[in-house]
Amino acid sequence: MIPELLIALSVGAALFGVGLYGALSQTNLVMIIMGVELILAAALLNLVAFWRYLHPDVTAGKMFVLIVMA
Repeated sequence: MIPELLIALSVGAALFGVGLYGALSQTNLVMIIMGVELILAAALLNLVAFWRYLHPDVTAGKMFVLIVMA
């Protein structure tokens, strides 16, 4: 596995872990929603990392992430 992909997947896993902890440990609805947003950001980061690894010349994956984040 190339180092850039490994770094992106590691950051995505860390973001997912922080978001999961934040969503499950809080009782405030706003904090739970923030945790869910972190989980979504981690999933989208992993999507972009794999898309760039598999199809580096196609920009459709990046556009999909922009649409989902907006």
